[in-house]
This record gives sequence, structure tokens and C-alpha cells, in this order.
Amino acid sequence: MLWENGNPNSAFSGGSVTTLDSSSFKYIVFEYKIYKTFVGTQTIKVKYAIGDSGSMTYIASSYIGRNIYIASSTTITFSSAYENGTANDDFIIPIAIYGTNVL
Repeated sequence: MLWENGNPNSAFSGGSVTTLDSSSFKYIVFEYKIYKTFVGTQTIKVKYAIGDSGSMTYIASSYIGRNIYIASSTTITFSSAYENGTANDDFIIPIAIYGTNVL
């Protein structure tokens, strides 16, 4: 585990988080909740390279997402969450970030 959200039941504003050093891993795994009241979680794997990015998304009756960016081996940047283009930080709440060398 590289980082854990200390309050995963609250809205999560965009910005950077400091993680443990991820440079020894091939992939970064992001675990996230769709809504702050949603019990289940989803994950996305991103190949580790500084400057790589990805999106945490959920598609149902609307498109919900949050962009992620690997700024350095110890910094991950999150955009604000959005639903159909409108900002709403109650959606897509990061829970934890892990490093792994396997898919």
C-alpha cells in the first residue's frame, strides 16, 4: 500500500497526495468508490511511469469520472470528480493506492 484515504466517506477534492515511493513497481493500482455512500469499490491499473495518466470512471445513466496523473514517484495528482462534465467531488472517491509488479 502506497497511500490510504483517511476519510473515504467524505467528498474528495482534486489535488495532489503524497505516497510512499512507487518507483520499484511496474503498475499503480487505484481503488475507489463511486459515491461516498456506495459500499462496493472498483479499481484501475496504470502502468507506472512518471507522466502517465488514467481515468477512474463509472458509466451508468451518466458518465462519472476523475482523472489521475503520476507526477513523481511519491506524488499522485487527482482532478476534481465530474458527472457529465459538471464538477462533483462526492463521486469517485479514492480509497487507496497500491504498487504491484503483476497484472
